[in-house]
Amino acid sequence: MAVGGGLEMTATSQTLHVTGRLPHPFQFNQPREVEGSASGLDRSEVLVALEVSWLVALARRVDMFVFGGRRT
Repeated sequence: MAVGGGLEMTATSQTLHVTGRLPHPFQFNQPREVEGSASGLDRSEVLVALEVSWLVALARRVDMFVFGGRRT
């Protein structure tokens, strides 16, 4: 029998720049240029993984490894 686990933590902060062309609401065939930015886009993730496993001998040369776990 074996018991295992893991922990992973990541964090990042980014700035997003956007440019585009949108149809003008009042003039036909006259697209408007749009641009902007957003800063302070923070993201963090935490992964916790737990595992329990068992090694079973099925025959002299055949083993079976059974495991199960959960990511939260």
